[in-house]
Amino acid sequence: MEKITKIILATILLFGTFTFAQADEKNVANKKEWETKSLTKAEFIKISEEKFNKIDTNKDGVLTPEERKAYWEANKNQRQPKANDKNVADKKNWETKSITKAEFLKKEEEKFAKMDTNKDGVLSPEERKAYWEAMKAKRTKS
Repeated sequence: MEKITKIILATILLFGTFTFAQADEKNVANKKEWETKSLTKAEFIKISEEKFNKIDTNKDGVLTPEERKAYWEANKNQRQPKANDKNVADKKNWETKSITKAEFLKKEEEKFAKMDTNKDGVLSPEERKAYWEAMKAKRTKS
């Protein structure tokens, strides 16, 4: 019986390690793909909608300040909007205003339009990088 238990535990440990290794490889592959792949507007909006759905934990189609705060707390490696960002009218609105899915996706479409500097309907990795670098520079000035 003890031998069987050891075999089962070893199998679980081995399988778990293999699964984590696969997950790490997948994350690296996705990051590499994100850095090198162009995105159509439809793909960009689909990613934005998936993000909205992830943040909208109660699935009511509205992002509350509490849901946004919980998302940012869970994803501290991502930038949290500041009150002086153009996409956040003021800190009070960011902290108190709920956002519908339609409002969120409209903002994402506006962001796509700003990012798509050559207006070809496709975001190249260079356009995305330039946009985020400009946002980073703008934040450091404020």
